Amino acid sequence: MTNSCETTSKLMLKHKAQKIDHVAIAVLDLEQAIGYYSMIGFSLIDRMTTTGARSAMNSAVMEAGPIKFVLLEGADENSQITRFINPESVKPAPTLSLSPPASTF
Repeated sequence: MTNSCETTSKLMLKHKAQKIDHVAIAVLDLEQAIGYYSMIGFSLIDRMTTTGARSAMNSAVMEAGPIKFVLLEGADENSQITRFINPESVKPAPTLSLSPPASTF
């Protein structure tokens, strides 16, 4: 009888990653990040704009040999990229108190 840990290990080995396609990096300023990665030897391969209520972002694909980085900049304050970089910009959800109000006898 095999335990769940052993089964998980076997599945992981069977379906192990063969290679990494790219690494995504969230940045505050896409142009500045492109400049930095260009300066250290990366080439700008592609630029994209993605729209969506939470997924609006500008991105750039940078490559140096077999290494590929995708730089991601949030396009507005609701973007998941912006919220990831600046978690303090996320407004807390309103709270609902389930406690009865204090007596004022």
